[in-house]
Amino acid sequence: MRSWSSTHAATPSDWTSWWTPAPSPSLAHAGGARGQAMEMGYRHVSSAAGGVGVLISTDADCRPPAEWIAANLAAISAGADIVGGRIILDDAEPIDPAIARMRDRFDRYWAAVRAIEDASDPSPHDPPPRHGDHTGASIAIDAALYRAIGGVPPIASGEDRSMVINAVAAGGRLVHPPSVWTRVSARTEGRAAGGMAIAMAELAETVDRGIDPYVPAFEHWRARALWRRATRTAYGVAEMLAREADLPPMPADMSLPACPPEHDVSRLRVAAPAAS
Repeated sequence: MRSWSSTHAATPSDWTSWWTPAPSPSLAHAGGARGQAMEMGYRHVSSAAGGVGVLISTDADCRPPAEWIAANLAAISAGADIVGGRIILDDAEPIDPAIARMRDRFDRYWAAVRAIEDASDPSPHDPPPRHGDHTGASIAIDAALYRAIGGVPPIASGEDRSMVINAVAAGGRLVHPPSVWTRVSARTEGRAAGGMAIAMAELAETVDRGIDPYVPAFEHWRARALWRRATRTAYGVAEMLAREADLPPMPADMSLPACPPEHDVSRLRVAAPAAS
């Protein structure tokens, strides 16, 4: 894991890179490593400017572009508290063309999902065009918010998404600007449970078997977006997120479309159901 900290709107040369020592046995996992890296960054921000600054995290096998730090800082300066960066496969590594095509199909699917969400439950601070990624490959968070939520949850995997959920539940404004992105390795071997390497291995197996993966149908995403809007309106963001965590997974009942249809936005803007 790599983490950077800043006490002002810095250029890349103003930043300090912090590397973590070996974690204790109880934290010898991806979540523990990220937590230690972020804590070291926070201690630097705290000692330099009383906790006023920004923490940015990526992974050791990622290759952000030269403008990555500046783009994250620009999003924070524009009013964001948490910035998710889009992940794309690193073109410096050999990638099976069939896997690249399948990734393109998933990208189109997720773009259609975001169009549904933007029509049914738009976010005033995260408007389209936007991507939907907020993983450890690229996360920026306001240092004061990071401390307020207790930092990175000390769990073996999923610590990045859990930190983002905690930050949003605490009132943080999460954004996904297209200007923030990073390259990620397409490797299929990794140590983190549920990490990118595992996802790539599963994708490669699907391609090798010559079958289409199944994903939740668009109607499920529409229903979920409307549910979020109604529940958030009735109970607030934190309660909505807590209730959403208890919902059963959406059924994967639709073959991944080769080219998702254009959605009729006017049809998607329907009344929200009652909160539950």
